[in-house]
Amino acid sequence: MNRCKRCLLPEGKFNVVLNDSGICNYCDYFERNKTAILDVTNREHMLVRRFEKYRGKYQYDAVVGLSGGKDSTYVLCQIVNKYKLKVAAVTYDNGFLTDFAKESIKNTVNKLGVDHYYYKPNWDTHRKFYKATVQKLFDPCIACAIGGYFLAIKACCENKIPFFIHGRTPFQMYRNFYKNSSDVFLTLMKLNLMDRSFVSNIYGYFTLLKSISIKSAPGLIWRARSSGFGGLAVHRYVYSMINEYVKQSISRIAHSIQEAKEITDEFFVDSSKLREFAPEFLAYFLFEEYNEERIKAYLENELGWRRPANDNLLGHYDCALHDAAAYMFKALNGVDVIEPDVAVMLRFGKISIEKAKELIQVNQPIEENVEKSLDSLCALCEFNREDLEKTLVALKQARVSKFESGR
Repeated sequence: MNRCKRCLLPEGKFNVVLNDSGICNYCDYFERNKTAILDVTNREHMLVRRFEKYRGKYQYDAVVGLSGGKDSTYVLCQIVNKYKLKVAAVTYDNGFLTDFAKESIKNTVNKLGVDHYYYKPNWDTHRKFYKATVQKLFDPCIACAIGGYFLAIKACCENKIPFFIHGRTPFQMYRNFYKNSSDVFLTLMKLNLMDRSFVSNIYGYFTLLKSISIKSAPGLIWRARSSGFGGLAVHRYVYSMINEYVKQSISRIAHSIQEAKEITDEFFVDSSKLREFAPEFLAYFLFEEYNEERIKAYLENELGWRRPANDNLLGHYDCALHDAAAYMFKALNGVDVIEPDVAVMLRFGKISIEKAKELIQVNQPIEENVEKSLDSLCALCEFNREDLEKTLVALKQARVSKFESGR
């Protein structure tokens, strides 16, 4: 297959289109926005202003998601040690935390002396959601992403905590950065990079609502503005609309109306809470330069953090489903799940083409680990490997049929 000369993304995958020079639409769009994207060091004042506005007003200044991986651990350290916020560290216990993750969490919490909570979802509901995302999308990671995000917002709303701070890397956040992308979180990132004035809220929220096809966006914002509560009212309306949008998406994934209701009741905040409080979902690495090796060295020095035995760039060691998810992604799409991250690293100028190819190779999951990971997934979802293969065949055939009907 043809690949972009700059970032190696394959033509025809991930909405990639190559121009006559062999450069993809992702790279072209990134080049036009590169100056603003890479200007990370000049943004810290925005983060400080946010924190100072709410510091000490509530029981906790912020929630930090702690998976036990290097990035979330580093973010927690910075928020506690550098910014001196009172933090609640929260771990979404999806049942697949590795021993490495659990030990890392225990060590981090003890060293930093922060309050820490494990959130264990309702397992019957959790299982149905995972099974639905596997059978409809062949991607268990979607269940974690939606569940973790909305449970965090729910916890912040119910406990009046102004920020949920996450440690997604720039290479994860900019995976879908291209013109007319439908990735909702790109607009949430735009909001993070705006000073919190009413005008910026209006602009950001309107863009967000348009991006998720909420047709009532203009009227929604007008009602919020005329209500007399300014940007906060818009914030509440927006969270309500995002909830509704994702609930609709879950309804399309779920096997029945009842199943969709169980899932949304488990993960989503009561809309009445949004009238009282609207937290911000904050991407820490929009405000600090990301360097994986520097982060690891910092954690080793500050916490006595230990690298995993098979440590390498872009490695994931906190989730037992990672190898299964990587295998499933490649089986369905024909490319490696890590390729979009590597492509962003190339656009950021962090690695060479040769290093990019090496990273893709060294991050190939080991067959033995894939088998264990798939067995864990099948046990949770209560189906066997044969069912998994049937699902893969059906989804690939559906893609072929859709392509042929659209020609």
